[in-house]
Amino acid sequence: MQHVLQTLVQIAKLPPELVKQCNDALASKEKQNVTDCLSRCKSHLTSSGDLVKVKVNSENSADWFALRGHSELFDFSELEKLEKELSDSRLMSVNNNGYKLSDSFPGPDLDTHNMILAAMESAQNHQLVRKAGDEEASIVQSIIELLVPFLGESHLFVQLNSTSIRPDDHSHVFHAKLSEQRFWEQSRVLGEAIWIPGLSELPGFIRSKFENDNQISISDDASAVAIPLFAPSDPKSKDSVVEAGLLLLISEKITDRDVIIEKGFRLSRFVTSSWQQHLKMNQLVHTDNLTGIRNRGFFDRHFSLELERAQRQGSSLVLLLGDIDHFKKINDKYGHQIGDRVLKTVARELLQGLRRIDLICRVGGEEFALVLPNTELEPAREVVSRVQMSVSNLRLTDPNVAETIRVMISFGGAVFPEAGEDPAELYGVADKMLYLSKQQGRNRCYFWNPDGDPILTLPDFKRG
Repeated sequence: MQHVLQTLVQIAKLPPELVKQCNDALASKEKQNVTDCLSRCKSHLTSSGDLVKVKVNSENSADWFALRGHSELFDFSELEKLEKELSDSRLMSVNNNGYKLSDSFPGPDLDTHNMILAAMESAQNHQLVRKAGDEEASIVQSIIELLVPFLGESHLFVQLNSTSIRPDDHSHVFHAKLSEQRFWEQSRVLGEAIWIPGLSELPGFIRSKFENDNQISISDDASAVAIPLFAPSDPKSKDSVVEAGLLLLISEKITDRDVIIEKGFRLSRFVTSSWQQHLKMNQLVHTDNLTGIRNRGFFDRHFSLELERAQRQGSSLVLLLGDIDHFKKINDKYGHQIGDRVLKTVARELLQGLRRIDLICRVGGEEFALVLPNTELEPAREVVSRVQMSVSNLRLTDPNVAETIRVMISFGGAVFPEAGEDPAELYGVADKMLYLSKQQGRNRCYFWNPDGDPILTLPDFKRG
């Protein structure tokens, strides 16, 4: 086991704190320490997806594991045997009244096991999240909603580090500003779980939920714990696992500290795993394969959601429909391979010109839709002028093409609520404005004007 642990420390992606613990264990050569650290490494790498079980045709009936990106195989049969022997011992270590994420836990209690299985069964019919601006929070919220019916006398919340959360949309997911955080939040070490001494120490978002719900009666000496929640691993990134926030588990009755912390860690791993699957499915179902941006199906759903939010908040919203000028001529003259390059390049330029909360979709062959939440007419004119200028400045070259290829794009714009209050009406108005832009010379944008003639916007910022 010492050789296996030493190899993992050298080649695997492990948190610095866990690497230090493993090196200390290797230096001590104490079997208990080596076993504990190897178990932690295996648990961490398995949950992150870096360590996977593989089938090997050999006389050895053991389960073999492979580390992504490496050819060496690992046999954990001896570790699994020791873990069974030590299953009755206390495997949690405490540091400054906090529980380390890297600590190993025995198998789940039956209630937790059944709860997660029930949630997984419900997930089979669960609709994919289609929101974009705060997609991270929306996905986590949908996962928590799966678990809520099976929590019994417990309550689950997630505090994300992301600042783009829209709290009116999420009943169990929130972001706490630094000024709103409790002392234990500011002093907590990353990767460490915290036993919350009293319900008065819970974040304000959760306390207000309890205060406004007459059906929940929780005494101040009930049990509560905050567990690190990790974001899904990005296969393209070389960075180690990133802490995305905290999962807060609150029991209505006094619960053994070890039990609630163990349950919290298992729920945290379940949320991260489900989050990863959500992202993969969203990527497959709602992404345009050629350009990498969202597709028409995503737009149809998300645009309606954004309109609902704008109506609820009394805010404005802008829809821009764009169409690459003379795209058919580009395809006919240079071929579809060049046409595909043009589409991907324009999509990239449009994406770079928008905010994180904005949405860009490919809704047709060379047609794009841009949704700008919380945006008035004048800021929208600045956005479309900027992105049109960026596209107009493109100079595409190809070894098989003698000339430089230039690209331009026309837009039509509609502002909610002046141009309409439902998706079909707004889309129709923006489409008419796009048609007008094409008629009037292309490489421009007309916005619908409730008070008179459409408003012209040009890429060189000349205002009509």
